Amino acid sequence: MKVEFEERLRKEFEQRLNRQLTMKEIHFIFWMAKKMEKEQASHAQVHHFNE
Repeated sequence: MKVEFEERLRKEFEQRLNRQLTMKEIHFIFWMAKKMEKEQASHAQVHHFNE
């Protein structure tokens, strides 16, 4: 599931840039995705806590 998400993300960026991504760019995208995931998870926990 998670790998599928990252794969889709990579393909989307490659289409947008119309070229293959470098390893550095791929790592950056995955890092951003993980960061966003963590933030969403912590927001969800905070929201749940406030109910």
